[in-house]
Amino acid sequence: MRLPLINDNPSDIDYEKVNKLVDCFIKNGGSYFDTGFHYHNGKSEDAIKKCVIDRYPRSKVQIADKMPIYGMRRRDKPEIIFNTQLERCGVDYFDYYLIHNTSDIFYNGIAKKLNVFDFASDAKNKGLINHLGISHHDTADVLKQVLDENPEIEFVQR
Repeated sequence: MRLPLINDNPSDIDYEKVNKLVDCFIKNGGSYFDTGFHYHNGKSEDAIKKCVIDRYPRSKVQIADKMPIYGMRRRDKPEIIFNTQLERCGVDYFDYYLIHNTSDIFYNGIAKKLNVFDFASDAKNKGLINHLGISHHDTADVLKQVLDENPEIEFVQR
């Protein structure tokens, strides 16, 4: 989500304007809300909670979030990031969850080192993720590798 701001600081979200956008979207039949761990310096997930989850029944909205492998380091733990995302969004599960940016450098690097795909598959098996996917920003060959090695992937976003 690229959200309206109060000023030039990406963390200073104009929640009143976001509420109006959310209300208009839902009134016109929308239900899918997408966010990410680093969006708006982590405040986009907070906006999901404040402007969507706290104001509408969970059964009426779909929430998508992403594991930020492009920004992860060896010391990071996927479960800590994931649990932080659940908490920030104010949800018990994600309708859609993506491993974000499966380019070769991240997929064959940090994602494998931290067993991100194993973690995400386990979270799906526990009911914390309804649909598991990836966002992909690399070649068809790398996409084929990711999909061949992870048959549990249900969707790809480009």
